[in-house]
Amino acid sequence: MADPTPDETPDYLAHYRGIIDEKGAGFEATGWRNKDFQRERFRVFCAMQEFTDRVILDAGAGRADFAVHLLEEGIHYVHLTFEQLTS
Repeated sequence: MADPTPDETPDYLAHYRGIIDEKGAGFEATGWRNKDFQRERFRVFCAMQEFTDRVILDAGAGRADFAVHLLEEGIHYVHLTFEQLTS
């Protein structure tokens, strides 16, 4: 299925479509303050929950930064991503 054109983007995704159109599909499109803040969020997630050998559904995965974080930490998992918008 092709990505929706800007005119077809659902209202709840319009904010993100605007960011992608303006800034591209880089980190800025995630809407998070900065990469350090994002990494800290992921550290907190991992401190609160054991992800080793788990199946993770990341709805609204964006660039799949959480999957990358888990790999960098050496955490073995199955990661299912779901994202409605791409660049």
